[in-house]
Amino acid sequence: MNHFIEIRSLSLKPGTREEFHRRYIEAALPLLKRWNFDVAAHGPSLHDENSYYVIRRFEGLAQRQQEHN
Repeated sequence: MNHFIEIRSLSLKPGTREEFHRRYIEAALPLLKRWNFDVAAHGPSLHDENSYYVIRRFEGLAQRQQEHN
């Protein structure tokens, strides 16, 4: 089976990453799980202090396109 991986890199306003991470874990992640999104990884990026990443896995490109509609 071929899976489709989506990697999102978010640029945040300076000084907001810690709060963003807290809200992502407390609010966004539970919603994504309830909606059956497969979040493979997420967290503060290591390359700078204003970036955050989210990696999601889909069964294929068709599933990704359907879930983004």
